Amino acid sequence: MAQGQARVWYQSFVHPVEQAPYIERLQAQLDRVAGPGIRFEVHGLDPPDRSFHPLTEFRCAAQIIRHALDAGKAGYDAFVIGHFQEPGLLEIRSSLDIPVIALGEANLLTALTMGYRVGLVTIDPIFIPWHDRQVRLHGLGERVVGTTALKMNLPAFMKAFTDEEAYATVRAQFVAQVRPLIDKGAEVIIPAGGLPMLLFARESPF
Repeated sequence: MAQGQARVWYQSFVHPVEQAPYIERLQAQLDRVAGPGIRFEVHGLDPPDRSFHPLTEFRCAAQIIRHALDAGKAGYDAFVIGHFQEPGLLEIRSSLDIPVIALGEANLLTALTMGYRVGLVTIDPIFIPWHDRQVRLHGLGERVVGTTALKMNLPAFMKAFTDEEAYATVRAQFVAQVRPLIDKGAEVIIPAGGLPMLLFARESPF
């Protein structure tokens, strides 16, 4: 690492080996977009966020709180919660003196600079009420028209990173979920999760 380079701990919620296609593409994408003097370092979870369930989010929150404390002790300059649901955000911010960036909050606030009405497409129906609470907690209820959901497991997402047919399937499902949000007046659509965000980043414009 170059002397004087700022280090950012990017905390992913997937396994660094089991979900290597995602981790590798994420690190490459962050390397491309990093500003001068900034180094992102992607860290996974073991065990990862395998099950779409509130208890899993709670367990992962406990893990990343420990990782955040480690990052603070190791001298990192910022900590990123690379998971749209951002469990543990308040606890981590209350424990660190470095900036803590949350994927969900950052995307929601950025979306507000791009349009008045925002819609979310999450990765599983179980997260719809979670995102509804999240939007209200951030004080953005009047600007978000709603959340729709894919029904996609983790292996299917991983396959879509390397298999064109699998990618086309996920993409078609995503587009189908976007349409009702546009009908409600959404001007900006957020793929509500690190997996779909990175997967569709290959298409610009989408």
